[in-house]
Amino acid sequence: MYQEFYNLAKSPFRQPPDLEFYYPARQYERASAYMNYAILNAEGAVMLTGAPGTGKTLLIKRLLSQLDDAFVIAHLFQTQLDDVEILRSILVEFGQKPFSAQKAELLDMLNGFLIETHINSQRPVIIIDDAHNLDVRALEELRMLLGLETDKV
Repeated sequence: MYQEFYNLAKSPFRQPPDLEFYYPARQYERASAYMNYAILNAEGAVMLTGAPGTGKTLLIKRLLSQLDDAFVIAHLFQTQLDDVEILRSILVEFGQKPFSAQKAELLDMLNGFLIETHINSQRPVIIIDDAHNLDVRALEELRMLLGLETDKV
């Protein structure tokens, strides 16, 4: 209805969001700059909040389109996960095959992957869309991952 009224060739409100319809409003540019800074400077966790339909997923999509091959991305969409499921999902997104592993093995796999990315001069980025759906155990696991260190590199 509004497409005809405004003579639009395409719907600007389709799912998933289309980067073609990104408008550089001040608040979006500020959020983008903050996310870019945090990722480029390895600042740890960044949380982007906003009401449904306000453009968070589009901002994430835009951010991902700007990152080069120096970054290895794990982008999670399905977020109704517990602590083991989130580890498994992160590893799958990073291209690993953790299907029958237990939690300790998953952590070892992730640690090995992170060491490998460091050796290859790459930086891992985990993006979780709709993180508010995560189980408390998954959130705690993410908190623990933020403090993950190794003496192997």
